[in-house]
Amino acid sequence: LLETHPDLMLGVDPDAPRVDHTTELADGSTLLLVTDGLVERRDSDLDAGLAAMREALRDLGETPLEELCLQVKLLKLGGA
Repeated sequence: LLETHPDLMLGVDPDAPRVDHTTELADGSTLLLVTDGLVERRDSDLDAGLAAMREALRDLGETPLEELCLQVKLLKLGGA
């Protein structure tokens, strides 16, 4: 999980400064970009949803892209 200090949400203040972020990834790494809507639930903490997603996808880093996307879809449908 890549964590940075978040910028102000888009649309709140068009003049708010934005920050670019960079990080080094090891060869063979898989980068999955998601929104909080993938794991956020009304009856569950966002951190719990992120933890469940990490657990569900932990060993899928070398999985072919189509199968990885299917697992992400199942995570969303099944609830985190």
